Amino acid sequence: MKRFSPLKLICGIITVILTLTCLMMVAAGISEIRDSATVSSYYLEEEDYISTLQQEDYMELYDMTCRDCILGKKRSADIKACQAVAHYYQAATLYKAYLLNNDTLPLSRQVQQMEQYASQTGDYSEYVEKINQLLDLEDLQTGNSSAN
Repeated sequence: MKRFSPLKLICGIITVILTLTCLMMVAAGISEIRDSATVSSYYLEEEDYISTLQQEDYMELYDMTCRDCILGKKRSADIKACQAVAHYYQAATLYKAYLLNNDTLPLSRQVQQMEQYASQTGDYSEYVEKINQLLDLEDLQTGNSSAN
């Protein structure tokens, strides 16, 4: 008959306890991941969009818009307008880059996108002018205002 030493018994108990602890931590992690998938994005609040827009942090606004893409999500008119300003900024930035690189082929597409997003800015249309001033696109701005 084999005799169990107390050291082996203690090591076995510690191993079981550590294994159960690891399994519980993995289960808690999986539960946390599941919960985070159903929680709304931080940026879904209208105040966050408006505040970022008022600070004229257009790049952050565009980042927020990109991260806040939940299909089928209903958004307020203000959020949609702020997102349109963000998309306008992105299109205007690309327009400026193409213009500086003398790459004339995509310019008309960028102008179309800028006009499309400018028409969606609603109460925040003054930011279109501010973006044009920021990017030195005033001559483009006069062309858009005569088209509207």
